[in-house]
Amino acid sequence: SAAVVLWGMVTTISARDVEIALDRMSPVAIIAAIVLTLIGHTALAFYDVLAVRAISASQMISLRRAAVGSLIANVFANSLGLPLLSGGSARYRVYSMVGAGLSVVGRVIAMSWVTMWSGIIFVLGLSLIASPENFPPECRVVKISSRADFLNLGWVATGMPRPSSSTESL
Repeated sequence: SAAVVLWGMVTTISARDVEIALDRMSPVAIIAAIVLTLIGHTALAFYDVLAVRAISASQMISLRRAAVGSLIANVFANSLGLPLLSGGSARYRVYSMVGAGLSVVGRVIAMSWVTMWSGIIFVLGLSLIASPENFPPECRVVKISSRADFLNLGWVATGMPRPSSSTESL
């Protein structure tokens, strides 16, 4: 489990090793890492905030509690593993303190996971479009050689009818 791996890392790396590694990093890289970490945690917190608003549970769960609950749940989920169990338990504990039942907490968890995975798939899609040559050939499902191919792929993916001649001229 994650605890065993972390224990192995903690017992084999000395404080001096960490100090040397930090000395080798530029201050800009350290600041960028801290800022990006804060942005990531803020995004994770907003998944629950959006979920609470989407299921109309904001009368019961304040948006501030949703953000704090999400941060606490993500600490457990990302540190202990088994995110639905560990993070879900933490969410249930935080949200049940204000009277939210299991169904409300379950809907918040489901909505935040859908939001998170939608974001991951969106970013993956953008990276595939921006730089497909950096992905292994087995990950390249469709070869997009022109703007028209990209638009046709979009129409196929969304199920929208393809205009008869508008993409031919692109």
